Amino acid sequence: MTKAAMCTTCGQIVGPRPRWESDRAWTWCAGPCAHTAVRWRDGAKGLLEVTSLHGPEGVAVIGLHNGFIAGLTRGLANSGWRGLHEDVTDAPGYLFDKGNRDCWAVLTRVGQSNDVFFISYDEARTE
Repeated sequence: MTKAAMCTTCGQIVGPRPRWESDRAWTWCAGPCAHTAVRWRDGAKGLLEVTSLHGPEGVAVIGLHNGFIAGLTRGLANSGWRGLHEDVTDAPGYLFDKGNRDCWAVLTRVGQSNDVFFISYDEARTE
């Protein structure tokens, strides 16, 4: 899954740094506030850390199903995206599943998924 965080104050979407093994720095929203940040805890496992000055309510997490994105980049015809949607939402136990969000793109909050961890703003700012 591809993930990013959205600051609920300024609306900016920020993604974690791609070289998470060697670069553990936070990526902060650069909007007028710099209240929200994101980084990988473990990029290989899709574990994300987020922080916000406003607590867990100050950040939303956007998740995109990589299989859906990859299918689109392979040049599926317009008629093929519905089948691709059906395939990727057949994912029992995942937020994308038909029994949950039934979509290849999900918006979650801290606590709605076991792969997102909230770090206090003060702790994140001192790292």
